[in-house]
Amino acid sequence: MSKKYFAIDDITDDLIRYIDRYQRRVIINTKRKFYRNSSKPQSRGIVFIELEECTDSLWSIDPGIERLLCDYIEVKGVKIPVFNTKLSEALNELTETQRTILLQNVILKIPLNQIADELGISTRMTEKHKHNAIMFLKRRLIHHE
Repeated sequence: MSKKYFAIDDITDDLIRYIDRYQRRVIINTKRKFYRNSSKPQSRGIVFIELEECTDSLWSIDPGIERLLCDYIEVKGVKIPVFNTKLSEALNELTETQRTILLQNVILKIPLNQIADELGISTRMTEKHKHNAIMFLKRRLIHHE
């Protein structure tokens, strides 16, 4: 197999997001495998361990590791960390207007009438965009559980 060289133009934002998610999944799976191997049954007994009860020990203690394990969504120059990958994917599927209105109102605590003035639309329309975004996220996240 021959080597393939990539130009800087070949690397897109989607590729970077895919690689980030892949690396996160590899890290989590490696931790789980290590935990399973370190807690194998003793020679005369069987020990059952539910991973859900041990999630605290699966996380790294390294300072700043949480920055590697989350996606960031930027709104009004503020980078908002999203630690749940399914939520991050669902937020990225929203329209730009829905995502902006929802995050500005819910996370940045900007009133809907101020957002409406900035976007040049009515307050009623911002309420509708926010409602549609919440309903989409609810359907999307319930569907994936």
